[in-house]
Amino acid sequence: MLILGARGFLGSRLVRYYQDKYEIITPGHNQVDITDRASLEACLQRHRPDLVICTAAVSDTGRCQQDPQTSYQINVTGSVNVAAVSGKLGIRCVLCSSDQVYNGSQNLRPHKQEVREGESDVALTQQNSMYPRPHKETEALVPLTVYGCQKLEMERQALRANGDAVILRLPWMYSVEHDFENQHGDFMTGFLKQAREAAVSDNADDRQNEANQVETIGNQREEAGRKDGEQGRSPAEVVLTYAARDYRAVTNVREIVENMEAVAALPGGVYNYGSFSDCSFYDTMAQVMDALHDRSLLLNVRVQKDEQHLDDHPRNLCMDLTNIETHGIRFTPTVPALAEAICRAINLMERID
Repeated sequence: MLILGARGFLGSRLVRYYQDKYEIITPGHNQVDITDRASLEACLQRHRPDLVICTAAVSDTGRCQQDPQTSYQINVTGSVNVAAVSGKLGIRCVLCSSDQVYNGSQNLRPHKQEVREGESDVALTQQNSMYPRPHKETEALVPLTVYGCQKLEMERQALRANGDAVILRLPWMYSVEHDFENQHGDFMTGFLKQAREAAVSDNADDRQNEANQVETIGNQREEAGRKDGEQGRSPAEVVLTYAARDYRAVTNVREIVENMEAVAALPGGVYNYGSFSDCSFYDTMAQVMDALHDRSLLLNVRVQKDEQHLDDHPRNLCMDLTNIETHGIRFTPTVPALAEAICRAINLMERID
């Protein structure tokens, strides 16, 4: 198994998971340049792997917007070269695309709601009654971002170069383990950091407010009563805000990695690949927090809606997984997987602390 981009978020985890089962080859930038077809062909000729997995990408959407020429070389030219050279040498290859190809296709439909007694059709229509129709691989797409456009172009060119190439449209990923070097942040690190920072900030504000109250009132008896009750005071409430118009899934990278063996046997084509979700990210996190509260975790954390972000153009990145599931590849749905992962991350943090 030859992995390109082996130091990245996904590639490094593929190496760790499969290194005891397969011979893993991880050529670095000084050994192969995927944007140079001759360099790539020489590398594959030398190693002759059974499978090539290309995880190399410029996935920072902002960086792609700012420097599209450079990101094009990696996101399009590099991956297409991998497809073409692999096909020429008879080597199976897996390429990574993104759910960002769907950014621009809202594909929303109204909820099928019953009119309740005493409530008019108009009243129901005025509610937030739209929900996403998960996207299928066969849809016509017009991505909004440079990154999405590059990934879609890569898919088309790669399949023209090699009809047996397997291309995975990956969602936003997270990891519980973060003992990898040179890793960018993911949802999990961002969530835990935000919760911790908010808790520290709120507790600091509470302490300052309490000090101000004591100084202003100057009432020793009241101050004593405050101190007596301090032991039983609950932690400061932490409020995390999530968009109500951002419909997407997040997936534990562990499942992405574990299913990769089955991916290698798929017929050539494009596949939606990851956990399922058909609700907004606010709704996802509200359900996750309910599950965590049921386990008496993060009881001082609650979520609230951001009604402004994406209000004029809702983003729907939800994917229909029917195609991948017909081949026996399944993922845990977003909400239970994310709740379980946060529980595990909290346990790991407590051990470290």
